[in-house]
Amino acid sequence: MPGQDHARVSEESALSLSAAPTIVVVQDDLAMRSALAFALEVDGFRVMPFESVGSVESEGTDLRDVDCLVIDQSVGAESGLDLLERLRSRGLSGPAVILTSGSAKTVGPRARLLGAQMVEKPLIDNRLFGAIRTLLGRTASA
Repeated sequence: MPGQDHARVSEESALSLSAAPTIVVVQDDLAMRSALAFALEVDGFRVMPFESVGSVESEGTDLRDVDCLVIDQSVGAESGLDLLERLRSRGLSGPAVILTSGSAKTVGPRARLLGAQMVEKPLIDNRLFGAIRTLLGRTASA
């Protein structure tokens, strides 16, 4: 029956989505956050977008099952590295990418100390996706 085929496809899509790696994106610019979320979803990732450091913490989100963090360094009043440092102190040890705008010399040492990879903006090539795939041990799109 046609309805059964549709149900099976929907079930397979739901299983595929639940098996997809989860990426948290912390980006205060709505257009950038939306674009990153869309591109990551198209690439096969499940995305949890947040607009600020405070929104990640105030929503009480359980980040233990998150596969990778993508955090903009300049996200509101607090830095992305400040958020990452607090998350690390709470035991979250998973992969992280810090997005920077030309502040590699000042941000780099602290990012490395926190185990984060840096990707400089603008994001005009595939560096971010390459970094995420490398951190997750994936060589191709999901």
